[in-house]
Amino acid sequence: MKISPVNLALASVLFALSQPAFSREDVSAALPTESAPAETRVELRELPLIINSFDELNRYLRLADLEKSPLRHFSEDGLAKFVDSATFTELGLASFDTSAIADELTPTQAYGVLALFGVDAAIAQLDFGVVQSDADKRLLDHFAEGGAGAKNCPLINNKQCVTPASCAPKTSWVCITCNCGIQTP
Repeated sequence: MKISPVNLALASVLFALSQPAFSREDVSAALPTESAPAETRVELRELPLIINSFDELNRYLRLADLEKSPLRHFSEDGLAKFVDSATFTELGLASFDTSAIADELTPTQAYGVLALFGVDAAIAQLDFGVVQSDADKRLLDHFAEGGAGAKNCPLINNKQCVTPASCAPKTSWVCITCNCGIQTP
């Protein structure tokens, strides 16, 4: 079945409007506390390998043992900023505010977070300032040279994915073209 561009645009708008709002209070409630019952947590291996939607992200935040998750490296405000900025399409994470990651995490920590969403190559677009760890330097060098996935899905700095299949100017954001639906050569 072929979908017309008008129907695709309408579906994209409806999808975007159906995404629930996620507040700092929601993030705070999802963070593990000493009083959180261990039996309500889910092992990370039981959750999706890659978070591809806002619903999956909400589920992950509710059910994952965040003490074992790459998200544990964020401060509460940093996690809220990242989650608030996450823009999803039916193809996955399409854009986010890079400062939400680069301001708080090391490159190795950021790689773990981005891998949760299958966009680890976006690490090449982040500005970490001074990198002191050899492991961090090797990781950044690998992606700067076009390593693993960077060529398959071009990233556009200072742009946010907007539907249908377009990137609009937005300082410190990155648009992940293949997840935004943008055709690349």
